[in-house]
Formats: sequence, structure tokens, C-alpha cells
Amino acid sequence: MERWAEFIIPAVFKAEDELMKTHPEWSERLVNIPEDKVSVVAEEYCTAIAEIIVRASEDFNEEEGL
Repeated sequence: MERWAEFIIPAVFKAEDELMKTHPEWSERLVNIPEDKVSVVAEEYCTAIAEIIVRASEDFNEEEGL
């Protein structure tokens, strides 16, 4: 639980902030989700956040020479 609280959850929030800065259209999209598209939009949103996390991890590893 400590690892989740210290590393994973903050990474998700940070990625979400980055997503909203770089793609502000997500704010509108999340507010106006049609009922029949909630699962699809949720999956796309999670994927967008995951892409930011993975990209940041790859950038970090390249900088560290890993």
C-alpha cells in the first residue's frame, strides 16, 4: 500500500494534470460523455494517462542511460 500511495497514485495524478494541460479538450469530453459511451471514453482516458506515464518513464530511463 505504501508503494501505491508514494509512487503509483501520484504518477497518475501528475499524468492527469499533464493530459489536461496538453489536451484541454478532455475536460469537455469528460463532462459530456453520452451514457452509452462511458466505458469507451473511460478506456480512452485511462489509455491517454498511461501513455503519458510510460512516455515519462522512457524519457527518464533514457536520461539515466538505462
